Amino acid sequence: MTKRFDGARPVRLAPKAPTVTAQRIVSALLLAIAVASCGEPALFRQDRKLRLVGQLRSDLLTSAFAERGAVLSITDEQSKALAAESAADAKRADTTLVELRDLVRGDGNEPEKTTLEALEGDWKKLKAIDSGLLELAVKNTNLKAAALLARDGRDSTIAFSDGLEGVAKGISDPATLRTIAKCQTSALRSLALLLLHVPSEDDAEMSRWEALIVQRNAEVEAGLEELRKSSVVPASSLDEVARRWTAFREVEKQALRLSRENSNVMSRRASLDEKPRALEATLGALDRFEAVVRSSIRASNPRR
Repeated sequence: MTKRFDGARPVRLAPKAPTVTAQRIVSALLLAIAVASCGEPALFRQDRKLRLVGQLRSDLLTSAFAERGAVLSITDEQSKALAAESAADAKRADTTLVELRDLVRGDGNEPEKTTLEALEGDWKKLKAIDSGLLELAVKNTNLKAAALLARDGRDSTIAFSDGLEGVAKGISDPATLRTIAKCQTSALRSLALLLLHVPSEDDAEMSRWEALIVQRNAEVEAGLEELRKSSVVPASSLDEVARRWTAFREVEKQALRLSRENSNVMSRRASLDEKPRALEATLGALDRFEAVVRSSIRASNPRR
């Protein structure tokens, strides 16, 4: 650039250097033009994939942590709250996986597509395990059966035994007293067998305990029938005893139904056996997908 003054030599002026602000504006405009014409730069998309991988890994682990808490909780409220938390984490994982899938499909990278499909398959299996596991965990049927027996089972057994003690007062016949004692003992054994039934892990074991319970109950029924026929026991004194025995049998029925559902045992077994294997498989598939993404980044940018 030149500028002429009257009576003087022309003076050449250096062009003014652009300011930092101007440089930034130009860079931003160039980037905007590139994005508008070519879409999001490939490197940016790969970085997004890595961030989504990290988010997905976090969601999987927090969901598993909440699930374990739901299984080990001893109250319905705790189990339900933690089960809901686990489900929410799993839902976020689903959302993250959808975003990741869209990126991969848009790029058309076959290795990424293949490893992502494997990851989705493992995640589907893990979700199926979680669904059944959490449904069982919130029922707490074994805990409810144990609580029922420890409270109502104990009280009804004691009431039945106390009723027989009342019948025994004033009776000196040894055979009758032995029958009364046997009824008391058999009732207590029946309660003990019910308590063993609650933590049983399979149907065969529960069936064995139930067979023994039936035997003990039959001994009580036979003893009561023998007392009714006894000439030294007033029939009216056995009416209240019979009602107390019926109350115990009702508690027994409820406890067996809850124990047979076996929700705590089955959810704990799944949480400690099936779930860890499925989680490990899913996290392994996620690691393999991440490795493929990083390999793509290195191939496109060797200096990175």
